Amino acid sequence: MSKAAAELTKVDSAREAASRYLADRIYAYLVGLDQPAKLRQLTKNADLGEVSTRLLRHVMAESDRFESVDRRWGAFDQVFG
Repeated sequence: MSKAAAELTKVDSAREAASRYLADRIYAYLVGLDQPAKLRQLTKNADLGEVSTRLLRHVMAESDRFESVDRRWGAFDQVFG
């Protein structure tokens, strides 16, 4: 494996781990709510630092743990459970 390919693999692994961490934090916050939340509410209250709503939307859309209903996001089992 070339050095460039190894670096790409490390970057991909880091991105995947960061996405998983962010999804875990969002999920933990949503489970404590009674209903789905808007993205702005998530960025303000989920203690995510300087994460943009665009990044949140991307991470949540890529995960099967979240579902969007009427522009609000919830944990899948919260929305359909």
